[in-house]
Amino acid sequence: LPGRDVLGRVVTSIGGRVYPPRGARLDALWGAVADGQPDIHRTLAGCVIASRADGVLIVRREHAAVAGPTGVADGNVAWDSRYEISIADGGCAELTVDALGRAPAHKVREVALPRILALPADVRWALPGLFARGDLVAGPGFASNSRCFVRFAPRMPIAGAIFGGF
Repeated sequence: LPGRDVLGRVVTSIGGRVYPPRGARLDALWGAVADGQPDIHRTLAGCVIASRADGVLIVRREHAAVAGPTGVADGNVAWDSRYEISIADGGCAELTVDALGRAPAHKVREVALPRILALPADVRWALPGLFARGDLVAGPGFASNSRCFVRFAPRMPIAGAIFGGF
């Protein structure tokens, strides 16, 4: 795939969309990336696309586009058009999934795995957290709650299907 199309797929997946962005905004973003422009900082399709000083391009979910709290009473929930969350032994009426960034920083440090804490704060903000009565009880990796399973399952995966038609 051409680089522009790959960038469109990444933005579609991270943004929880079904269709990739098209048109002048994607063309302009790809032009800036392909030209190696420094200081890229744009929004597109529910994502923020920003370059770091070392030239790495970060694509993250736009905070304003992240879904709000969603109950997991039945044990299974799709959240933010990007995650599937299931809890063994059914759900729990007081549990909700919400953006990790809506929890106090000290609680995030208590429940998130070290590899998650190493992510840039803007990336970490939009990851799912499990809350009980408003208190963060489990974070990305769900290290403190082995009954919980979280899978990144965007509506449109970046790579698409592994096998073609037979």
